[in-house]
Amino acid sequence: MAKFLEAIEGKINEYMKPKNKEDITEKTFSQVESLVGIPRERMVSMGVAMLAIYFLLGNFLPLFSHIICTIYPLKESFKILRKQAQPTENILLYWILYSIVSLFDFSFLTSIPFYYFVKR
Repeated sequence: MAKFLEAIEGKINEYMKPKNKEDITEKTFSQVESLVGIPRERMVSMGVAMLAIYFLLGNFLPLFSHIICTIYPLKESFKILRKQAQPTENILLYWILYSIVSLFDFSFLTSIPFYYFVKR
């Protein structure tokens, strides 16, 4: 299996090598590569991995998104509530904004492609 993956990685690396400096794809990859500091092979691999995850978990992304956006702030809220007698304004503001966004989340934002993938 490792040899198979190495062969695929070698073919991807060979395909991604700069061929024509005047090509628009080459110019774009060079600019993004210098701006971000990530090699083009890694960018392509990350893009393919994100696309695969989206296709595998596409129906469950809204659920994962809401769970992640709820559990961490809830945990931090309990920490602060244990330390202080009154909650801080930041936590209250977060929960107010989160509830408003959640109300409109399923009704309006489901029509935006990749919304839950980016939100997560």
